[in-house]
Amino acid sequence: MSVFDLKVTQEPTVLPVAYESLYAAGTGDLLHLAGIDEHRRARYLAVNGRGEVAGAASELPLIEVTGLSACGGAIIVSGVTAENRGAVLGLQSAGQLEWSAEVAGTTQFQYWPRVVCSGGRAWLFSITGGASPELCLIEIEGSHLRTPVSLALADDTDAIDVYGDDAGILVARVHGGSRFLELMSIDEGRVTALNDVEAIRPSAPSLQRAEGEIVLAWISEPGEPRLQWFDNQLKPTAPPQVLSAPLKLGSIANIRLKASPRGLLAGFFWSEEVVGDGETVHNDDGTVAQREPRRNSPLRVALYDPGSHQFAAEQLVDLDARLYAGDWLGEALAVAHRRLDARLSIFAPEPSPG
Repeated sequence: MSVFDLKVTQEPTVLPVAYESLYAAGTGDLLHLAGIDEHRRARYLAVNGRGEVAGAASELPLIEVTGLSACGGAIIVSGVTAENRGAVLGLQSAGQLEWSAEVAGTTQFQYWPRVVCSGGRAWLFSITGGASPELCLIEIEGSHLRTPVSLALADDTDAIDVYGDDAGILVARVHGGSRFLELMSIDEGRVTALNDVEAIRPSAPSLQRAEGEIVLAWISEPGEPRLQWFDNQLKPTAPPQVLSAPLKLGSIANIRLKASPRGLLAGFFWSEEVVGDGETVHNDDGTVAQREPRRNSPLRVALYDPGSHQFAAEQLVDLDARLYAGDWLGEALAVAHRRLDARLSIFAPEPSPG
């Protein structure tokens, strides 16, 4: 089996929107971006595989963005309105608002509705709060929201990831108190499979499907990235793997998976690293204070090697990324990231020399 590394094909280019939160979805040669900018405005932007902006950035009637999906030929953004209501927006190809709909009622959400695409159909996924939490799915039909389907949950949720494809919707949920990690398959609003994943105080789950199998990554205490493969019935096909981490001094805070149409699996490693030593500060009044060492959040990306069960050579995306989001554009992996300015970097797989 061939092993691939990622190589930079497009040096980082500055984006015209300085995002404070960010979601991404790829269609053809376009990477669609949506999030909140530095002025607290919801903004949509599309860039192509050469790093060029396609059209002008548009402002969206939201105070928070919770998701973005390219589904059934439509660009759909989910978020929260100024009236503190869950909402979903349908955008035209140039980013103009085509339709909008609000989630009915005054539900208290632990996780606000986010859009997920399954089999060309768009859904809103959310988890309610309160004494009786529920997992809620609402199908988006045209510009209308259908009747919600709710599933009772036994406890609160510490972390969640949702992934949709032609086979249905997959949910990875960390139970309250980081007690355990649960993997769930949902089809037409009905749970079709359920599995508890062996994990020690898990956090930051990430789901994808690659080469016909389900792959789940998470962070286990104390900052160990792990990965495990499952079949379509959520049965493990291999034990959990501890992933080698490209660290100097610090820990992996987050790992996100992104599978390409040809089955390549990219992993984004976002870490918290200590840079240099703390220093002693002598104040004018004669007192002494100890300054904490500086910390960076480097972002690296690599392709998974099925032969070694590890990720291949990592590429540094950003020395200190405040946020990031990316997707595959055919054979290219496009990543938007921000330290001071928001930038776009583009990578492509090449056969590993090894």
